[in-house]
Amino acid sequence: MSNQMDDLILHLPCGQKTSYKNLKSKPNIVECVECKTHDIVIEQVLNLPVNRLKIKQIEYELELEQFSQLNQTFDQIKQEPKFYLEKNLNNIKNELNLRRDYLKNLIDEYHDELNKKIEDFMQKKAEKIDKTISNIDVQIETNEINEDMDYETKSTLVITHLKNVKNKSNSLKNLLSYAKNQNVKFIAPKNLPINDLFGSLIVINEKVPDYLTSDNNQLTWNSDQYKLKRVVTINQSINDFKLIDRQKFLVASKDHTISLWDTNRNVCIRKYKAHTDSVFCLCVLNEQMFASGSLDNTIKIWNVNLELNVRTLIGHKFFIYCLKLTNSGHLLSGSFDKTIRKWDYNRGECIVIYVGHENLVLCLDETSDEKLLSASIDKTIRIWDANGNCLRVLKIHCEPVICFKILNEQLVATGSRDGKIKIWNIETEQILKVLEGHVNPVTSLMQLKNNELISGSDDECIKIWNIQTGQCIQTFAEKKPRSLDGFYYIFHLESVNSILISGHFDGRLKFWNLNNS
Repeated sequence: MSNQMDDLILHLPCGQKTSYKNLKSKPNIVECVECKTHDIVIEQVLNLPVNRLKIKQIEYELELEQFSQLNQTFDQIKQEPKFYLEKNLNNIKNELNLRRDYLKNLIDEYHDELNKKIEDFMQKKAEKIDKTISNIDVQIETNEINEDMDYETKSTLVITHLKNVKNKSNSLKNLLSYAKNQNVKFIAPKNLPINDLFGSLIVINEKVPDYLTSDNNQLTWNSDQYKLKRVVTINQSINDFKLIDRQKFLVASKDHTISLWDTNRNVCIRKYKAHTDSVFCLCVLNEQMFASGSLDNTIKIWNVNLELNVRTLIGHKFFIYCLKLTNSGHLLSGSFDKTIRKWDYNRGECIVIYVGHENLVLCLDETSDEKLLSASIDKTIRIWDANGNCLRVLKIHCEPVICFKILNEQLVATGSRDGKIKIWNIETEQILKVLEGHVNPVTSLMQLKNNELISGSDDECIKIWNIQTGQCIQTFAEKKPRSLDGFYYIFHLESVNSILISGHFDGRLKFWNLNNS
């Protein structure tokens, strides 16, 4: 059935067609896999009505097949739970038996090896003793003492005889001592824990199904080794989220809506409806207002409390990919039409158009002196003044930069599609550190107060880095199969009260405790 999904024929914006397998492992923005004359946004392709219908039909068939298989297994468990568990645990028992046999063979082989060493040592020692024996003369030669000799002569002969006997006795003593001495000692380790030698059983913390721990599949608590505290499930695919304050957050969805959620109670407070296509990005303007960018090529300004679309900003020719609020209170927007626009959102007027990029604008950030940084799928970073003049064009990465984080007046961190994070000087353009560890595109960056940088990636991992040393000091993640219509797994990071919140395209927001408590 998975082959059925791979072989699914999808329509492309240029009129060509391609199979799903040609798109599923690609980054979100790539060159058209068929005509090669323009870039396509995978997200947009999959959301074409005809493609969306086809995908959902296949998903439905896959889900039915999976349900049928699960139901068969459920019947087995229902009939004989203990037998089902024993069947699955027999693998562990087999592993124990194999370990025992392995250690037995290992001990026997080592025992034989030590015995062989003893035999070799004994043989060499025996040969040395034999050689020594052949050189020892045990015959005692004496001169007879004549009675006619005077006492002085007799004493001299006795002393000579005594010395000769002592020398031969010492030779025999040394030989016998050498023969008796073992010269080899066996030392056995003391207090060796058997589990260190044999191994031990570890009971892995099982994830309890959502329906056993919460109502309506909404909230799951989990204090595991990765510091994951809870998961909020929105029950729909989402493109972006932003915190309004410590109690509320906004969610941009593929169903053309934006929803406001209560952080503590995990309930949707209200919905904002006006867009005619998927809402792709959000920007909080102040406590009362926020902006949204959509695949319908518009930016809408909303009143948070009234569910009111205050005004619509029209000007971009294609969809809006990113939004940024400037220090001066203006709204910046990056689009698939290759331009950036600066808006007076209160009056609904575009006041500056930034032209220069040759492809989709992916991300925006602003320095303290109001210079604009932008990155594009054209693999360049551009630095602009407030009037829309391009000051410099940089190529820091070999692949497009997906996210920025200005660390201070001099340093910028950039995450790229090549999986690397680079920290560089904005004035000298010197690359100071290259942070390597992610294996897929880096999609989000966030700075902590203690000189640490957090990164989220399409490889389903969140990493914490020391900015000064460039070392990764923590990695945490919860593995989950990638959704069929989601490509960047972790798309955004926010933090509040020592809690990190990661947003995922499959409709989940994860809350991580940064204090490890």
